[in-house]
Amino acid sequence: MNTLVFLLYKYVIVPLAFMLLQLTRPFLKGKLREMIEDKNSGFYRIKIKDSEIELAAARPIWIHAASGEIEYARPVIRELKKQYPYLPIMVTYSSPSAKKILESLHDVDLWCALPWDIDFLVKRFIKKWNPRVLLFSRTDVWPVLVEVAKKERLPAALFSATFAEYRIGISFPES
Repeated sequence: MNTLVFLLYKYVIVPLAFMLLQLTRPFLKGKLREMIEDKNSGFYRIKIKDSEIELAAARPIWIHAASGEIEYARPVIRELKKQYPYLPIMVTYSSPSAKKILESLHDVDLWCALPWDIDFLVKRFIKKWNPRVLLFSRTDVWPVLVEVAKKERLPAALFSATFAEYRIGISFPES
């Protein structure tokens, strides 16, 4: 069942949503339109002292966080910069509201919108930046991104996660 859901997501839901968002974009306003335009343009911001080529060559540590989840990533980013000051930190986001938070994080060398969760776009992003690891903050884990990272042998991990109880119909005795 999970494979069927993933295949529906990957080959029906995401492509259909992508097409609908592209068609309706001229009529949209606010954060939704900004999110679409950021993802379409490959919007990214690099600190002035660094160049795109240097960042890719240095193989950044990639952290993905939704806007509110960046708060959970702050101490991780700070500690990574303390432990590995020579490694660039790249942060991707899903919501444009994250841009304001990211502007204030001095330990982040590059930030940009996460590409659409479509195979070739994710693969192109990974090839461009050549990250050494992908760290997900809390809950914003994208299925195709995880699949492509695995295929590209990009190590990935989840931090600050909260797991919900999942019942599968098996009861265990109380201790």
